[in-house]
Amino acid sequence: MSRQGHGKTAAGRGRALAPVPPTSVLRLVRLWPNARKQGKEAGQVWRVGYYSQRDGVATIWLVNARGEYVCTIDEPFLSEHFEVVETTKERSIYGRGRPRLGPLAGKR
Repeated sequence: MSRQGHGKTAAGRGRALAPVPPTSVLRLVRLWPNARKQGKEAGQVWRVGYYSQRDGVATIWLVNARGEYVCTIDEPFLSEHFEVVETTKERSIYGRGRPRLGPLAGKR
């Protein structure tokens, strides 16, 4: 089985497309059981981290406000529990040649 996620590719270039571009901003809008025990609250702001070549684009990395890669989710979970606040035009889905994500600047 291929680890390329959904099999979508960028216009004939053979590159996998990410469901949400890296560095996009998300807001948690719907909690799941035990979310509060895990320190999650509705309204929290997260960013999509750079994707991992090992995991592929089916695994979405969440980055907290301090710039720490905290956990992974999939596209159905993202659609159910988060809203996209800001979609970026980041082209490097794996972050090649990009600096590590730092703390989130300002309040959203």
